[in-house]
Amino acid sequence: MNRTAGLIAVSTLILAGCGPQPVKDSAVLDALRMDRPGFEQAVGWMNEKPAIQSVDRRSDGSVTTVPANVDARRVQGLERFMGRHGITHVGSPPDGGKVGFVMSGSGLGVSGQAKSLVYSQVAPNDGPLVADTDVEMAKPSERWRVVRRSVGDGWYIENSCC
Repeated sequence: MNRTAGLIAVSTLILAGCGPQPVKDSAVLDALRMDRPGFEQAVGWMNEKPAIQSVDRRSDGSVTTVPANVDARRVQGLERFMGRHGITHVGSPPDGGKVGFVMSGSGLGVSGQAKSLVYSQVAPNDGPLVADTDVEMAKPSERWRVVRRSVGDGWYIENSCC
């Protein structure tokens, strides 16, 4: 195989693995505006004792939770909510206080981009706050990064890449 054909083949594989681009900030904001009570209820279900650390909707339609023995009422409610918004993962650290809803993601297991809507009782301090995460992520970078946009009342759009 000549060098050009090899580069095209590798580029095609990389691009095919990356999938669609994450949703825009405006779409995440629209989802929150249209169903804020639903997002707030989902935060409540995650934080209700015993707290749920993660809920994953698999491509085969099954749902897994951590811990596994969470009451069915909350799991079913979260599952319906996630389905309405196309959310594949909701997560919260063991100590609570923060819940993240993965609104879109693309890429390979070792790199990619994810856009989440996050509720946090404490302002995150592990990455810069920006006016628009789409604009920030469009800038060239040679390292993995996370940027956040505050949308008020403890809600943030979180965009991570590469």
